[in-house]
Amino acid sequence: MIFVRIKSPTTPSEGCFTVGKVYAACPDGERNDVADFSHFTVKDDEGNPRRLPVTLFQAEFLEETYALVKQTVGDIARGEIVIVDTITDDGMVNVKGIGFYRQDLFRMLDHTNVLPRMYVEDMITKMWVRILRVNESLQIWIENAKTFRSLTEFRFAVSSGEIMEVPMVKCLDAKGQPELQVGNMYRLVSGNSDSDEIRVEVDGRELYYSPERFELE
Repeated sequence: MIFVRIKSPTTPSEGCFTVGKVYAACPDGERNDVADFSHFTVKDDEGNPRRLPVTLFQAEFLEETYALVKQTVGDIARGEIVIVDTITDDGMVNVKGIGFYRQDLFRMLDHTNVLPRMYVEDMITKMWVRILRVNESLQIWIENAKTFRSLTEFRFAVSSGEIMEVPMVKCLDAKGQPELQVGNMYRLVSGNSDSDEIRVEVDGRELYYSPERFELE
């Protein structure tokens, strides 16, 4: 299989597709050379398989794509971004350079779910930073950056398998901290459950706390 990114609206006869979304596609004859096929089969948003000519609507064919890890698998942590280059008929994906895993552990990323204003964790600084721009290749420009960077350099906030636009933590213990309130949600600025302390935004201030005070995904 290869991947196809829809770049223009489709008609009802072509199928129900979302502009900007990436779909797994099967070229006729299982030819994976993106320059050597005339038709491909792809399931639309309603789950209907559609056999379409490559010239029917504007699309971009990809040999690999970004995918988000919805839950930790092996050495790949939840929220990390990997590159997927194969999806098999029996529901397995090949993480480039690592191996095959179940498809339901991953979510393909595209222009429908990587958006300006979302927060991602910079794997170098361990800070949660805001996305300002997303280019055609799905590279992102974060606040205070000087260039676009690959998604594989970042981690997304994930809760119950869903991408969160902003990383949030719930206060479990406010004892001795009058600015906190048990049950309230606060934006996570940096750190995780393995950190000695985390930085949380409280009433416009960035303050440090023990991670045990919060429920962290």
